[in-house]
Amino acid sequence: MQSRGPLYAIATAFVTAALIGSAAWWAHRYLTSGQAGKHVNRRAWVASYEERGLPVPPGPRDGFWQDKIPKRVQSASTAWREDRVDLPGQITIDEKGWQHYRSRGVAQHTLLIIGGSVAFGAYASSEQDTYFWRLGELLDEDPRTASDIVVVASIAWKSSQELAAFALEAEAIEPDWLITIDGLNDLTNGANAKALYSQPTETLDGTPWHLEYHALDYMDRAVHYTRNIAKMLALAEQRDVGMMVVLQPALSERTSMSEDEADLFRRVEERFGSRGHLAEAHVAMRRGLQVISSQANIQVLDASRLFDSEPETTFTDMWHFSDPGHEMLARAIAQQLAPLLIAETDARP
Repeated sequence: MQSRGPLYAIATAFVTAALIGSAAWWAHRYLTSGQAGKHVNRRAWVASYEERGLPVPPGPRDGFWQDKIPKRVQSASTAWREDRVDLPGQITIDEKGWQHYRSRGVAQHTLLIIGGSVAFGAYASSEQDTYFWRLGELLDEDPRTASDIVVVASIAWKSSQELAAFALEAEAIEPDWLITIDGLNDLTNGANAKALYSQPTETLDGTPWHLEYHALDYMDRAVHYTRNIAKMLALAEQRDVGMMVVLQPALSERTSMSEDEADLFRRVEERFGSRGHLAEAHVAMRRGLQVISSQANIQVLDASRLFDSEPETTFTDMWHFSDPGHEMLARAIAQQLAPLLIAETDARP
């Protein structure tokens, strides 16, 4: 048999390299696509139940990446808000973009919760499994803490939008307490500290803006967030409204990630500079909140590491978590808030 010679070998090597390169390109394209991202989120979602020996629900009530709810509607004050939804047992949003928990007893207090998707109750499997519903049930256990809860929150809101929402809706709701569940969106959303999610801006290096562009201006973001919290507190004090700031759970603050959580974080770490960048920003936010709380009557609950005692998967992406996380968040808020509500009820004539 005649030898095919060196030219054949070179051609074969070239074709093989081309095939490998093509396969790698398609693999990279898939792994960075939305479908691959949703697959990883879904895998973490399932693990958060299976690792605890719990039955796995069909999926988040709002869908992966909120694909089960309508697009936001425009708002002159907050740029956007949630649209009306009526899915009994899953999501009920009224014409104002509000969600509600109504006390089963005689409500002694009205709580207003504002924030982004975590405050919205994203990635809970049902309305009854959201942190705010469980919070309402926990507070109903004592007639002195029974509360009606109004949730004014929208996907990807930052603290500037929360401030605008509070200023706009406080008079209509007349809350006794304002609870913000936030922080992480201010660090991760928008091109810079002041830019809102999906708002085009000039980039630092002159390259074209894109949706995931981040200026890595973490200290500016921490300062901007702290100032907005101070402004919210000033408005709350004017209305004689108590205020609690909940620094939301953050995957980047998790001391020990599960295998699925580590995979989730690897996929976004480069976008945000590094885990160290996010850690330093959290330190700055904590210090800002400490300064405010040392000078004013405000409650601060640092829940950024709330899930550290959990060896199981809890996060389903950088920001969100499934039912077990919602339960832990509800209990943490109730534990700090309930004594204050009891004191207020007992002090009334």
